[in-house]
Amino acid sequence: YASGKYSEAAELLMQVIKACPNLAAPYNTLGLLHEAMGSSRKALDFYMIAAHLTAKDVALWKRLAALSTEFGFFRQAIYCLTK
Repeated sequence: YASGKYSEAAELLMQVIKACPNLAAPYNTLGLLHEAMGSSRKALDFYMIAAHLTAKDVALWKRLAALSTEFGFFRQAIYCLTK
């Protein structure tokens, strides 16, 4: 991901998720990857999974609330802020 090889990174991250679906890091990294590619909506989905796997990550929940608000998902934003 850091070297800009997004397609390769996405494939590798999906393999990691298949092997260890309860790890938050690959979901978070996929969120970063999709955000870097300009797909904020898809990034939001991956961040949401990561947040549920690391429920106490306040910064991530705040980021999710902000992204949700940008997309007009106000109920989801409120949900994120209650976490």
